[in-house]
Amino acid sequence: MLIISIERLHIATYITGILSMDKQDFALQATQQLTNLFMKSKSQGKTTDKEKGRVEGFLHAGQFLGLITAEQGRDLMSQAYFEVFGVELDKVESAKARRKQALERDNDDYLDIPAIERLTPC
Repeated sequence: MLIISIERLHIATYITGILSMDKQDFALQATQQLTNLFMKSKSQGKTTDKEKGRVEGFLHAGQFLGLITAEQGRDLMSQAYFEVFGVELDKVESAKARRKQALERDNDDYLDIPAIERLTPC
């Protein structure tokens, strides 16, 4: 019971914090959360679903409250990703899509490309 009460208090504090933010404060906080998530991913190789869910939920709350649009959230994510990894998120996603298509089609030519070149986004 005590854990539930503490969790509810944490959620209430979190929501109150979001409601008191203006658009600029929200964008700064979202960028910080995204950067922290990507830094952890870079240093440890992975993040938990819970951590990802918190950041995603924060962004959705901002959209719901009119503090950011979905496009602005995507831009914040791309900027934070580039700051941490030095690669544009769109390029990484397109490289993953090409790899997935090649594997689905049993495209052996794709696998003949050295891994370092396959992993380097265009």
